[in-house]
Amino acid sequence: MKRFDFPAVAGIIRDGLREGDFKSRPEFVSSLFESYRFATDKAFDISLSNKWMNGKAPLSPDICAFYRDSRKNRHELTVTLEDAILPSLIDSAMTVEKVHRLLIMDADVSGEMKEELCESYPCKTLPEKAAFLTDVLLFAMENRPRKDGEAASPAVEDYIRDVRLPEPCRHFCGRKQELDALHKEITEHGIVFVCGVPGIGKSELAKAYAKAYGKEYNNILYLSCSGDLKRDIAAIIAADDLPSDSEEDRFRKHDRFLRTLREDSLLIIDNFSAAAGQSRDPSALLPYRCRILVTTRYYLPERDVFPLGEMENPEDLLQLASRFYSDTERKKGVVKAIIEEVHRHTLAVEMTAKLMENARTEPELTLFEIQRGGVAYSYNDKVTITKDGRSYNDSYYGHISGLFGLRNLAPEQLDVMSCMSLVPFDGIPFRLFAEWMYMEDTNALKEMVEL
Repeated sequence: MKRFDFPAVAGIIRDGLREGDFKSRPEFVSSLFESYRFATDKAFDISLSNKWMNGKAPLSPDICAFYRDSRKNRHELTVTLEDAILPSLIDSAMTVEKVHRLLIMDADVSGEMKEELCESYPCKTLPEKAAFLTDVLLFAMENRPRKDGEAASPAVEDYIRDVRLPEPCRHFCGRKQELDALHKEITEHGIVFVCGVPGIGKSELAKAYAKAYGKEYNNILYLSCSGDLKRDIAAIIAADDLPSDSEEDRFRKHDRFLRTLREDSLLIIDNFSAAAGQSRDPSALLPYRCRILVTTRYYLPERDVFPLGEMENPEDLLQLASRFYSDTERKKGVVKAIIEEVHRHTLAVEMTAKLMENARTEPELTLFEIQRGGVAYSYNDKVTITKDGRSYNDSYYGHISGLFGLRNLAPEQLDVMSCMSLVPFDGIPFRLFAEWMYMEDTNALKEMVEL
């Protein structure tokens, strides 16, 4: 039985066309996505169009996003179907019925999704048929084509007991371009490392990606890394675990299951870091066929790296600030200055906005305090934030000061930072570094690591 994906649905529509009406695959694709071509001024590659139609390559994420994320573009697709495609069909009712039958027969599509897609079926008028085909095409466009003879991945929930995916923060905003670019990278490379400094939003981007593109995957599995990836995989709670299993036994079982997952599944490894003596490149532990998204502070020059920096659009950061500070619009100029003063760092913007709202401090005073690097303001209520699996309890100013504490380093700490620039990429032992710098102990180094 054919899978309900773009090649199958587009093939049914194309097979129903009258002789001579854009019968070649590239011509059909070009006509179907006419509004995308005009809006982007892009021409379709003939070879790639053929691959999209025969299922040898997934449809371009740019095309999917173009129609998925805009009501106007979605309407344009409906107009194209109604004005150009449906009138060229020999029997439009029969074509619509075949598409409907294919959808109903695909066991991989949930009952809820089938019910949602078939709300307007059966279709009597041309506009109703065009609307139905638009809905099912948009779903099929992001339902990954399966190669001939390829089986779907086993359902993760049948094996793993807890597969709940953390929701992105309800205040998540912006990053639209990054999400689209990330999807393109994962589609092309299979495994991508999202790299960036702490607090810039790597974990939230990964969660938002899973939410935005969740329909493209049959399975999404999330692991929060503790520093030992092998141990994290062993810690998964699985259906065939036994009380007598050792950690090595559990890892071997879980690893065997992960190897059965295919490209229709996504594995998210959040906050990857390496335990002492381990490689910073987790590829040796990831011999899997599924798509993999890793967030990490490490920069891995030999891997497919997706560097995540500050939000480029100042309006996105103003929007973030407004979620926590109610006077953002009235004090927009000063809030903008504060955003720049904290280097447009996502977590710092959030913490500063919370401080102004809860302590009812004027933005001008907050800006002054941050500019002078002080933490002397009298509002000392503490708040807990969680980063990389660890909780930190401090005042708002304490958190902000910690984020930007490098500006106030002691002379000995500055010496450490200077010498760190000469350390090999793979690092050196604490004791050796301390001896190199003529230190009596490693306490200063450990303090720097904590900072």
